[in-house]
Amino acid sequence: MLAIFHRHRPWFSGTLLVVYGSVICWAAWCFLVEGRGADELAHLPHLSILLAGLLLLCALGRRALAAIAVFVAGGFAAEAVSVATGWPFGAYEYTGLGSQLAGVPLVIPVAWAVLLIYVSQMQAALSAPRWLYALIGACWLTLLDFAVEPLAAGPLEWWRWHSSGTYYGVPLSNFAGWFVLSFVLLTLAPRITTPCPWVRMLGISVPLFALLAAIGLGYPDVAVLSVLLLGLHGAVVWRESRDASFAKPV
Repeated sequence: MLAIFHRHRPWFSGTLLVVYGSVICWAAWCFLVEGRGADELAHLPHLSILLAGLLLLCALGRRALAAIAVFVAGGFAAEAVSVATGWPFGAYEYTGLGSQLAGVPLVIPVAWAVLLIYVSQMQAALSAPRWLYALIGACWLTLLDFAVEPLAAGPLEWWRWHSSGTYYGVPLSNFAGWFVLSFVLLTLAPRITTPCPWVRMLGISVPLFALLAAIGLGYPDVAVLSVLLLGLHGAVVWRESRDASFAKPV
């Protein structure tokens, strides 16, 4: 059975990506076009995150298990501590995303793993010291949070901040916490140095969804940031393609 799975892993990965993309498109259509409320679509966010987690496991296999374990454990620990104490992200509570443990939806650590694996994959071809790799990844992930946070804590109603902050009601401590936690986890986890197109396509769905939601809900600066993140993704892929073409023998 395992031999069959490994032989057809690209097919399984592609199928999961199509299903995941369909769920994301359906959620965007229902929310932005049909005007359904977040409570009516409550099952779609955690379904999409679970599909994303399955795609990670399917596409990367055993080579990613150690990194995923570090990201899931670290993400859950930081979220549980912050929900209980207000540190390191700030004081907030989850209002959606399904079943919880210690006040943290079970899909949230999976989301941390998905995002961290994505920024790691975008640096797969980067030959750099560990600290620089972690620094770039932490900056990238924090920018992603700047794009997602106003939507998730606002109209999507996934969590609620106890006190209003300076960025769409979000305290700046949240982004500082994201940066520090991302840097630590990327430093600790094993690097995956082989690029995986399935994971990269999964990751680019985050700024793409943020762009569509920002346009539909009237968040122009979030839309601009999402475009910049999409451009950054495209620039990395283009640079790798150019380097690969130069490396081919004439």
